Amino acid sequence: MAISPKQHDQIRGRIVALVLDDFVNGLGVCRSLMKDPDIVVVCLARRMSTVRFLSSRIVCIDPGSDLLGTLGEINELVEKAICYACSDANLCLLMERKEELTNFSIPFVNLDILEKSEQIRICNESKVLIPKTVVVAPDDAGRDCSGLSYPLMIKPASAHKKLFKAEIAEDQQRRDKLVAQCLEQGVEAVVAEYIPGGDETLVTLGGYAFEGEILSSFTGRKRSQRPHKRGVACMAEAYEIDGILEPSAQFIRHCGYTGLFQMEFKTHSETKEHYFIEANPRNWLWGYIATVSGRNIARTKFYREGLGKVVVESSPQTFNRFFVWVEAIFYNLVVCRSVSDFGLFFKLALTKRPSFALIAGLNPLPFLVAKLNMILHPLGLISDKRR
Repeated sequence: MAISPKQHDQIRGRIVALVLDDFVNGLGVCRSLMKDPDIVVVCLARRMSTVRFLSSRIVCIDPGSDLLGTLGEINELVEKAICYACSDANLCLLMERKEELTNFSIPFVNLDILEKSEQIRICNESKVLIPKTVVVAPDDAGRDCSGLSYPLMIKPASAHKKLFKAEIAEDQQRRDKLVAQCLEQGVEAVVAEYIPGGDETLVTLGGYAFEGEILSSFTGRKRSQRPHKRGVACMAEAYEIDGILEPSAQFIRHCGYTGLFQMEFKTHSETKEHYFIEANPRNWLWGYIATVSGRNIARTKFYREGLGKVVVESSPQTFNRFFVWVEAIFYNLVVCRSVSDFGLFFKLALTKRPSFALIAGLNPLPFLVAKLNMILHPLGLISDKRR
């Protein structure tokens, strides 16, 4: 049995926050929810997870090989579980089991929204600016991309374990090869003109929406990616950005969306126009920085879906924090042969405080992680001591 008798007593008949991941994203959500002493946080966490060293208040459950059984058991115990999906896989699982998990608050998500082609359709209908784009489907492999100017950004329309996340093509040969890889797996290829600008021009509006209305939002920007130019955030910062709230609201309103979200745009380095890049209908990797910047969107979600209350963040967002993922820095050092992240870290540290970081490689040694906190915290490598 995944849930111990003690844990039964901790969650029976309660309204709980259920976090379905214990890695970087889920760890950030747990830390956000722990800011409120009245929220019971349940996290599906491995036995050697760093989450277990945050606080004894977190109910950490290791589902092992019986994830569905564990979710069913939680469903029978709680009055209500407010769900925090931290990956597309989490999201799909919840939607597939929505009819069975009757005590779970699973926000409306049209799963088609995970498809890049569906996001493009929504942008076109809601008048949100996007790069010039062609979607090539497996049954339409001859779709003409000749009207697009190089370089091109090419992405699979949906995630696939045998496919790349995103790649840049400088010529037709490279473009055709990448498109062919997608089509061979039965996945549409999204081919878009590459908007000029470095990693720092990738800007985000993250927040929580209920029935198409944004209740809380945060703005920030990436500073470095893993890998550079086309990956996930390695470093990011809270940053004041004008011009992305309205297109984000148009997108969210058009969907009637409820839940946590991240809207990512790229600012053209010359025209300064903001082009829509993608939407994540869930919390995003570096979302905890919103909490320490005065926008606890995870808490806003809990209060609205769990208690029917709207929590209004009355103080202005602050901009004195940045996110660091230490493992990603070393990934770029080894794979991209780049040392630029180390210089960027110290540059940011001169003006801002690190808000969150994780050395995933130490997960098998959580005791050591907890002890090293006292040494690494001043360096910004791990930002919370064990409580």
